[in-house]
Amino acid sequence: MLYVGKAASLRQRVSGHFHARADERALEMLTQARDVSCTETETALEAALLEADEIKRLAPPFNVALTTAGRAVWFATADLRGLREGPGPEHPTGPLVSPGPVAALSALRAALAASEPGSVVLRSRAVGVEAAFGPGPECFAAGLARFAHQHGPVASTRSLLRLGGRLWARRRAAIASEPAPDDAAVEASHPPRRPTWDADRVTQALEETVVRAAHAVRRGRWLVRLSECALAWAEPGSERLRVLVIRGGAVAARADLEPGVPVPVPPGHARTAAERRTAFDVATFDRLRVVTTELRRLAAEAATVELRLGPRARLSRRRLRAVLRWV
Repeated sequence: MLYVGKAASLRQRVSGHFHARADERALEMLTQARDVSCTETETALEAALLEADEIKRLAPPFNVALTTAGRAVWFATADLRGLREGPGPEHPTGPLVSPGPVAALSALRAALAASEPGSVVLRSRAVGVEAAFGPGPECFAAGLARFAHQHGPVASTRSLLRLGGRLWARRRAAIASEPAPDDAAVEASHPPRRPTWDADRVTQALEETVVRAAHAVRRGRWLVRLSECALAWAEPGSERLRVLVIRGGAVAARADLEPGVPVPVPPGHARTAAERRTAFDVATFDRLRVVTTELRRLAAEAATVELRLGPRARLSRRRLRAVLRWV
């Protein structure tokens, strides 16, 4: 198996590989391809989930996204000072796609506590770039002072995360008419690799650091909740209701839902957050990210969608749209 992908139109998907401006890697794949097989799914959401799982099962050499190679799921201590791969009782914050946002926040917190620029490693980490491209000490000090002046005493982890939430809300309000970015877009939103630094640019980068950390923590909490849920929806343009039950971060059941039948209560709804975190690995993380991305699409396009997290926790389309703006 060379490559796994999903498509609404097989003709367009396959021909696209030949007509697009292919790089050397894509051309190499095409020279080796001898056959194409397909598996039909009931809905686009189920196709997206199948794609993520099949990439991990088959490890196709030409898939880059959704692979497990070189990846891990990270968890942090409550104060975000310690990180480890995989869940643990002393690391309740997560899952996190990368240690980067938490490490950057720790560097910013250290710089604020010391009220001085610190080492080149600390300065670079605080603004989210490699050490070779970090701001100089005087420039960083000026930007740090401006950050502290604008946002007040925010040296603690909790206050920095609250600031990140406020800045995120301000950003979302400014672009309310645009779709919410997915987590990959947020993860890539740090300063460019070779920025030209001045005090304003440093302040903006430090603000981006707290936004990314707050978003990563909030997203982790969301994925933990989503790991035990039941989802009912109708694809855009269809009246057919489909239901998925997710347990332990994996699809436990799927079926058509008869009209008038309520969305089932997820069987694992009573599991604690600590119990839910033990199920997280890269496959679980990716699966629930896919569900989140598809929920954004359905909340924007589908006439019917409902997410049930417990006996009394039901998110309609309107409430779901509101929640997804924050994750």
